[in-house]
Amino acid sequence: MTTHHTDWQVLALADVAATPWRNGGGVTRELLSGPSSTGTDWRWRLSVADVAAHGPFSRFEQTQRWFAVLDGAGVVLRFPQATHRLDAHSEVLAFDGEWRCDCDLIDGPTLDFNLMTRGLPAHMQRLRAQTHAFTPAVAGLAAVFALHDDTRITQGTHSMSVPRHSLAWRVLAPHEAVQVHSPHALWLFIEGAA
Repeated sequence: MTTHHTDWQVLALADVAATPWRNGGGVTRELLSGPSSTGTDWRWRLSVADVAAHGPFSRFEQTQRWFAVLDGAGVVLRFPQATHRLDAHSEVLAFDGEWRCDCDLIDGPTLDFNLMTRGLPAHMQRLRAQTHAFTPAVAGLAAVFALHDDTRITQGTHSMSVPRHSLAWRVLAPHEAVQVHSPHALWLFIEGAA
């Protein structure tokens, strides 16, 4: 169920239908995309994947990707250029969606967050155990994915809680300040997205 609070919208991961991968290696839950919400005609997309087996990532031309492990022992991502070992404490990995990438599970299935954009500057980072303040210089879509029940978003005198494994989002005007208080969350900002 999507709920609204002080112009922020909140969507629980558990309420999003899963789409199986064609190769049978996992499922994806698309949380949000735009400007179109159907098919592949999107310029930005936020999703969570349950990865159950080793295998290659799908390749996306002219697409920038950000990837973070949410739960599970982690993965090893093998690119022609480098190999990255990632777990639920690793920093977010950004890479070109056109690159060939093979994913090996370290010890069982993982839950992973993906941000993808086409031609829109964006940023995704992991937040840990403190208060973070953000004041984007340009308008865009801001989002917080909570990985802990004690996650709050504050704007001015308004404050709201974001349940674990839920996404909160809204469009911010230039220089509109936001604070995120959480032991563990992801912060995302996509310039020009609405």
